[in-house]
Amino acid sequence: MCDRLPDQFPGWFGVPPATEGEGATLVFPGIEEGAAPAEEEAARELGDGDFMSGATEDRHPDVFGLLGVDGGGSRDARHEVARRLAELPHHSVVLGHDVQANADFLAEVTG
Repeated sequence: MCDRLPDQFPGWFGVPPATEGEGATLVFPGIEEGAAPAEEEAARELGDGDFMSGATEDRHPDVFGLLGVDGGGSRDARHEVARRLAELPHHSVVLGHDVQANADFLAEVTG
C-alpha cells in the first residue's frame, strides 16, 4: 500500500481530493523487472483488499492497538461498489520499468 494518506495527495502530487468520479475500465497492474508491457491471461476480480478498510491501518504494525480504521464504508457499500465496477472492462496487465512503454501500452489497452 502507498505510504501516503489521501489528505496528503494535494501537497505531494498537486492532486485535489475528488468527491466523485466515473470509471470506464479497471486495470490491475503487476510490475516485473525486464518485462515488456502485456495483458495477462488470468482475470482478476475486485475484493475486500482493494478497498481502504479493515480492522487496522495496514502501513505499520498496530503495536498499541490504536490504529483502528474503517475508511472504506460499510461492507454492504463496498460490495455494491464492487458489483457496479464488475460491469466495467477488466484488464490484468504486467508492466516493466520502461515508463514510456508502459504509458503507451496502457493508453492502447484503455482506449
